[in-house]
Amino acid sequence: MTLPPPGLDKFERLLVEPLPAELCLIQLADPWFTDARYIAVRNLLDQRIYEHLVVNPASMRVRRVVLYDIPSDCERHADANAEHSGWITALVRQLLYLDAAPTPGVETASSQVDAQLRQYILGRGRQGASRPPDGVFFDVESERFERVWTSPTTIQNNLVPSELLSGPWQDRDASRYLWEDR
Repeated sequence: MTLPPPGLDKFERLLVEPLPAELCLIQLADPWFTDARYIAVRNLLDQRIYEHLVVNPASMRVRRVVLYDIPSDCERHADANAEHSGWITALVRQLLYLDAAPTPGVETASSQVDAQLRQYILGRGRQGASRPPDGVFFDVESERFERVWTSPTTIQNNLVPSELLSGPWQDRDASRYLWEDR
């Protein structure tokens, strides 16, 4: 019997335990897009949260932080990059379907779904290796989660879906994906 990768058990518990009223996830580690076991748990968890919000849109508040792009020294970089891009696209599509993601010129205040996605930008060079640890939190007020959620290196919940859905981007200019106040 093989043991799960470190830290995966807390995410696996979400697959079998009742989902909480508030769920905050930090998923920044490379295995989320390089390790088959992490990918399987991630996909099952994404599906479980999505299905829960479709059936009970106002029953849960979801906050999630994932990487903006993968580190250049990531193992199997091309495969990992494709896996990561596919994951982000799937998350944004789910938010769009749930009417939880911003759409140009469309008010989403009527949505009953309270789900947000933010992306964490890694620094370059030696600083790029430093990132907050993954975690599952049941309170958006959690100090550790709040530090990551409000970090200057975290892109606010302002992804431009049309940009993201058209394919992976090749630059690190986060301003391309932020809404402009009009």
